[in-house]
Amino acid sequence: MSGKGDVVAAVDFGSYATRVLIGRRTPEGMFLITGYGQALSKECVHFGAIQNIQAAAKAFRKALDAARAMSGERIVSVYCGIQGDTVKSNLFEGKVQVENGLVKPEHLIQARKNAELGSVASGSRSIGCIVSEEWLLDNMPVMNPLNMRGNVLTGRLRYTQLSAFLENNLRQCIENEGLTVADFVFTPLAAAYGCLLPEDKKSGAAVVNLGATCSGIVVYQNGKVIEAGAYKWGCGDIINDVASVLRISFAEATELVMDYGINLDLYADENTPSSQASPSANDVTIKLSHTVTGAPTTIKKSVLDEIVFLRANELTDQICGTLNEKRLLYALPRGLVITGGGANINNLDRIIYLKSGVETRIGTPLGFQEIPDAIDAPEWTAVTGILTYGFAHRQATGGAPETANSLWAAIWHFIKEYIA
Repeated sequence: MSGKGDVVAAVDFGSYATRVLIGRRTPEGMFLITGYGQALSKECVHFGAIQNIQAAAKAFRKALDAARAMSGERIVSVYCGIQGDTVKSNLFEGKVQVENGLVKPEHLIQARKNAELGSVASGSRSIGCIVSEEWLLDNMPVMNPLNMRGNVLTGRLRYTQLSAFLENNLRQCIENEGLTVADFVFTPLAAAYGCLLPEDKKSGAAVVNLGATCSGIVVYQNGKVIEAGAYKWGCGDIINDVASVLRISFAEATELVMDYGINLDLYADENTPSSQASPSANDVTIKLSHTVTGAPTTIKKSVLDEIVFLRANELTDQICGTLNEKRLLYALPRGLVITGGGANINNLDRIIYLKSGVETRIGTPLGFQEIPDAIDAPEWTAVTGILTYGFAHRQATGGAPETANSLWAAIWHFIKEYIA
């Protein structure tokens, strides 16, 4: 494949799977996905943190090799999603005086630096996000201040404080493959950026990125991010309950949850306990394949339904409670958008709608000329957003000539793979 145009790679280290995308912006300005790959994380990532560096590196290598083989593009750096439990992203302000009254790229750079100074916290590094920036020129909001005339440029910029532990171990996984980290981006912001339309951002919408062990919530109003955070709960709790109660493997529990989903017949209002719901007249027997010794090898579907429903109900309460606490749940004209692997659980969007009264839909990747069928799914939304962010970052920072470090990384990778 031709390498003409700007090539970008992205990785999302998820609790369930590590996913890699490679894309290219053509000279004509079209965005194309040229390669993709994924590998099961196998519990080497938890709450956004690497738990086993060797296993995480192996998963990244497998996903990366598949994406590169498909793409045929040469890459030297990767944009990486990053998040941790109960981490928030906050706005900070940076001002700069505009010499000669004409805003130049260096003024934006200085405003970002000034804002970052106020965001620094002990034991962590601040991570910015180009796509959530707000700019004012002489206190007037502007979309893009470059080449505009004014005296004082103000940036209201979003920074996320994440621990050095999270960053350093993700960086090591990437550098083990002879690549450098082009930039980190807060995964919930990337997920929202990867699936929302401009109309969603303008009118008001919330994106809930449902991972296995960690979920993110981002809220847009008037085209701006007004809330962004990560939380220590996810759809893995449903799978864990099924595995524990039925005494089966996590893999089989995952299959059961995805195959059967949530039984909406069990839905009842808060005044009617779900335990009083009438059992289905068509209750069927499910054969289990991987039970522990002495555990039943069959169950009634109604038993599975009850386990899944109760935990899904609790997850819905966590989502709605988090938004309601901030008085945002009923300020979403474009509704709730759920992404991540958890969005694949059948009827989860429906139960969120039934309990919240807010229109809820499943978010899938947007923003490319064509989305391959294999990745046109909610679990690919975050890494698609990271890739899209990569293109925006390249453009905002002047594109990206290769640095000496990135060039050396490519040379070292070549030596390890083909000579050593």
